Amino acid sequence: MLEQAGPIALAAGAVILLLAAAFLARLISRWAGWEPAGPIALIAASPIVPRVPLLFSLSLDDLAPLLGLAMLLWQLPIPRVTSDRILRIVLLAVALATLARRS
Repeated sequence: MLEQAGPIALAAGAVILLLAAAFLARLISRWAGWEPAGPIALIAASPIVPRVPLLFSLSLDDLAPLLGLAMLLWQLPIPRVTSDRILRIVLLAVALATLARRS
């Protein structure tokens, strides 16, 4: 059924899914009293969402884990991530490899 939906309906569904997932992650974090609990729950809940292709090789079931990872990265202090030269190079290499694989 979801495979037959138009691109605008899929994009709207993806936005609604992201907003609901972010809200649920915040609720879980507050309930658990531990900030990373919500994003980790999003990553763990990825099998719940059906696989529906959106664009390129990104699908609907990829959104919750990506949002969880982004929320975990958001909690890191910025100087800690960007101060280490080797870590910056590794992060850049991973990003380039991911983009090259999707092309």
